[in-house]
Amino acid sequence: MSLETVLGNFQQKANNNQRVKSIIINWKPRFFIEAQDTHLCYQLDIQDGQIATIKPADPDDNDDSILLVCGKQQVLESIFSGQLNPLSAYSSGQLEVYGEEADKVKLDAVSLILWGF
Repeated sequence: MSLETVLGNFQQKANNNQRVKSIIINWKPRFFIEAQDTHLCYQLDIQDGQIATIKPADPDDNDDSILLVCGKQQVLESIFSGQLNPLSAYSSGQLEVYGEEADKVKLDAVSLILWGF
């Protein structure tokens, strides 16, 4: 399964979850996911409590005002499909997350709601 497909499935699952919607209703980060080994990068646009679009992005377009999640493609696919605990991946150095602390907390809350960790 491709990273784009996994992110699409994540989008559908998040958008169909009322608790996730209530958490992200006013959240508008510039949110990028970057596979460091394959150089794939996607931007997730969040509007009105749902992930509105997922589109290819240029990883060089990001700046300090974004939420950036980085790792190897397989790790990202495992995280966004709910097979790998993001905190475990972060603690072991497989995942890097950059951004404001409040954005990281929201992302943690979404993973907790969707997958229970």
